[in-house]
This record gives sequence, C-alpha cells and structure tokens, in this order.
Amino acid sequence: MNFKSLALASAVVLGLSSCDKDVESTSLKLDDFSKAEVKIYAYADLDLSTVGLENAPTGTKLIISANYSDFNTNATGLYTDTITIGSNGIATTDLAVPTKGITYTITPVDFEANQTQITTSNASTVAKYWNATAKTVSLKPGQLDVVEITYEPSNYSDFVEMVSVTLYLNGEFNENLAGLETIPVSSITLIGTSGWSTIVTNLQNVTVDGNSYSKATVSVKKGEEISIVPFETLKTVVDNGVTTQKTYVYSALLGSFAKNEKGHSFNIGSGTEVIFPY
Repeated sequence: MNFKSLALASAVVLGLSSCDKDVESTSLKLDDFSKAEVKIYAYADLDLSTVGLENAPTGTKLIISANYSDFNTNATGLYTDTITIGSNGIATTDLAVPTKGITYTITPVDFEANQTQITTSNASTVAKYWNATAKTVSLKPGQLDVVEITYEPSNYSDFVEMVSVTLYLNGEFNENLAGLETIPVSSITLIGTSGWSTIVTNLQNVTVDGNSYSKATVSVKKGEEISIVPFETLKTVVDNGVTTQKTYVYSALLGSFAKNEKGHSFNIGSGTEVIFPY
C-alpha cells in the first residue's frame, strides 16, 4: 500500500471513530424515527360536593422520558419533554419510536389547587397539593395508547379541619327530680385525643320534647374523639332518706364527628362522688 492509500484508510478509521464517539456522548435526533401517539386523561377530585372526578387543572405538567439507549445502544443520556394538560383535561403527544418498540415514563408534576368541600364541612374550600404516581407506556410504531392519571390530594402539615356541632347535654344532678337535668356549671372543657381542647362557655338551658338540656354549638376537630374534661359540681342526693349535697365529678366521651351536626344529645351520667381528702 502506498503512502497516499495508507493516509486515506487512516482518515476513514478516524472518521468512524469520531462518529461513534458522537453517538455515545450526544443526544440523538429523533425526527427520523417513526411516531406513536399517546393520549393522557388527567383527573382529580377537586369538588367533593359532586359525584365523580374532575379534570386536572389546565396547565398541569407531565414529564415524558426515555433512555436514548433504547433508540441506539451506543447512545447515552435521557430524552425528556414536558407537556401540559389542556382545558379538557387531556394532553396529547407524538413520540418517536424505533422499530423494535420503546417504553416511555410519564411523570406527573405536583400542583396546588383548592378542593371544594361538602356542605357539611366548616370550610367551603381547602387548599391542598396534589400528586400522582408515574406511569409507563410501551409503544410500537404507529400505535395509539391511552393513559389515565388520577391525582390524589394531600393536606399541608399545618392544616386542621374543623366541623361545627350543636351539643345537647344533660345528666343526673338532682336525685329529687324526675328525669335528667341541665349541667349546673357555667362552662365545660372539651379535649381531643391529639391534645386539642376548647372551653365551652355559651351553655344555654333549653327544653326539647319535655327534656332539659344544656345546649352549645362548638367547632371541633374533624374525625377526632372528643371528651368532656372531668369537672366537679355539687349534686343533690338522697342518703338514707335525707336530702343533701355532695361533690361529684363528671366526664364523658362524646365520640368523633365527620361532618357538621345540628343536634347531638348526650347523657353524661350520674357522676362519681369525690371522697375527701383526695
């Protein structure tokens, strides 16, 4: 081989080597590949007062990704593209697909949006953040694939949901009287299992269907067990035919409340006598 032929062969080898290096270290141009269409329906339960799910908000983002090595085994890196949900809750995109097929990952991006509450909640809307699990879709050239994504809501760490409850309370405070009596104190304290508490001072004595109650409307933590903190009061008792007053302690578990309630009656019982000294 003469010098000129050797130089030409070396140039070809160097050129091929350079081409392979480019394939391994740079992104591929995907325009020349066949296409497949992906149609994504995105949902979220944005309104609890209606049946079913709503469309995810317009502009919600989705990240589409695939390895470049799925197009060419010598290529490296990750192909990514961001698409957005339209006003109809749908995003449509055409994706490059090699002859052998390819798998893309669809990663939903979190978003923030208010959730409309049911009418039995204290708040009409609650601010929440929403997320969904990534999904994969395997495609062949010319294929149409439909993907559904449902976002789930999460509360912020400082969020406390309250419900309004009207309580009707009575108990045995006078053994000389028939039936149950109103609570003979000006206020009571309610406490939840998490340590949340509130003092109820707006007790009103009412009669409903011939029964006496202490009525109060309070806001309590939704879904949390609520109790009346033990309190002391004088109780009229009959002891061996003699009427007297003794100190008793009263408390009661009222239960939990998942929604606003306009009337919930409780008999807080007969109390427990306080024996002095204690």
